[in-house]
Amino acid sequence: MSNRKVYALKLVNNSSNSVPTEIAVLKDICAGPSDEHIVHAFDYWFNVDSRRMTSRTFIKLQRCEGTLGDYLAKLEDSGSSMEALLFVEIMIQILHGVCHCQERKVVHRDLKESNSTSQLIIYSLLALFVYGTCSCHPEHRSKMRWLISDFGFSAQNLNSDSFVVSYQGRGTPRYRAPELLRSSDPKVCRRSDTWSIGCILFKLATTNKRFAFQSDHDVTDFDLRPGRAAPKLDVTDNVNLQQATSCPTTGRLIPLWEQINHILERCFTREPEYRATVVELKERFESIWAVLTQNQPQQIIAI
Repeated sequence: MSNRKVYALKLVNNSSNSVPTEIAVLKDICAGPSDEHIVHAFDYWFNVDSRRMTSRTFIKLQRCEGTLGDYLAKLEDSGSSMEALLFVEIMIQILHGVCHCQERKVVHRDLKESNSTSQLIIYSLLALFVYGTCSCHPEHRSKMRWLISDFGFSAQNLNSDSFVVSYQGRGTPRYRAPELLRSSDPKVCRRSDTWSIGCILFKLATTNKRFAFQSDHDVTDFDLRPGRAAPKLDVTDNVNLQQATSCPTTGRLIPLWEQINHILERCFTREPEYRATVVELKERFESIWAVLTQNQPQQIIAI
């Protein structure tokens, strides 16, 4: 049997302003101690084609099995809904990776499930997975490890909740926070990623059936209309989230989908300084996980 390792290769045209940023960020967040929920970058090199007058950068990355978008599409096609425990474990691991980024003073600014299904050449992916547990969450039962990637739009050197000026074009439509879309003063801070995490959370909970927002225009409309309520789950969105469990914050028995709606409200606060931090979100999902697994027999979630 061959012992050769297979890697992923990301190809970026050097006309893109994101190349220096992505390389700098990867050097920073992959430097030891690295994190098991960040895709690992091994090397990079430049290629200049003088005949075609083009310049490209190749980034050698850890190869993964697929994306969160792929996995959600597979569930949707089979008519299945995301299992509650798997849903919570995915959120914990994604938040773990984002926490590592913010510890290194990096704001991702383009969090989403994925926008490519390529496995051999990664153009732009967010949540990737590999089979097997991580050392930081050995108790997780899905036996999958979820990773963060695609740092081309990242902002660096952001301390605490400080703001920096941002280009309006940064990020992905439907997932961009309101402060990134304000024409007079676009800006970004750590809690801008919280908004995008809320969008991912909504897609996960509904098993890919619904977006929290339909477009950037929809986000702006929400921002400008204080009376408009934040997107919420419905009891019919996911049958596996209908079970009532002890709420970690109140101690009362509350259906999971209603607990998630409270988290969504903390993600979709219009002014970023009042949003939940990624640390607070991670701690909340860890508390939900503890309740879900209490007195449950150990079993591996079917993938």
